[in-house]
Amino acid sequence: GFFLALLTSDYIKQEIDYRTDVGTILNALNVKNIPALRFSMAPHKTLSAFEVIAQGMLFKRQQNMENSQTLAKLRDVLLPKLISGELRIPQAEKMVEEAVA
Repeated sequence: GFFLALLTSDYIKQEIDYRTDVGTILNALNVKNIPALRFSMAPHKTLSAFEVIAQGMLFKRQQNMENSQTLAKLRDVLLPKLISGELRIPQAEKMVEEAVA
């Protein structure tokens, strides 16, 4: 939880940008620069509390992503059928209710 939040934070992105070596083909974070990345570490008690909260949020995020994918698939299947008249709204509503349940 903590390190995932840290690695995706704007702060660490700036730290990585600052320590990235510029090359002619591509830029890279050199292995020697990784230990030089600076960040503050909270006390263990604070980290433990953060982990409890973050785990719930990460689980909910995963559920939301899965639901979003399911709804996108339903949209892709139902929309053409609704537009063509092959499927009526009550039928589509029933299909959505079954898929979400």
